[in-house]
Amino acid sequence: MLMNLAYIDPGTGAIVLQILVAAILGIGVVFRRIFIAPFAALFGRSSKSEGTAGDPDSPDSPSPQA
Repeated sequence: MLMNLAYIDPGTGAIVLQILVAAILGIGVVFRRIFIAPFAALFGRSSKSEGTAGDPDSPDSPSPQA
């Protein structure tokens, strides 16, 4: 009789789980970039982040008042 000696330790299972989660999240990001962003731009929503509001070199930031 052939004995099955395959064993997956918890470390290997954790790596496999991490790969699966990263793949799912990566597919979601690609899907959003390719399919959602053009439609958002078409309907007037910008896909750019709002993180440049505090940047003084940003062209969209208001000029400082002295």
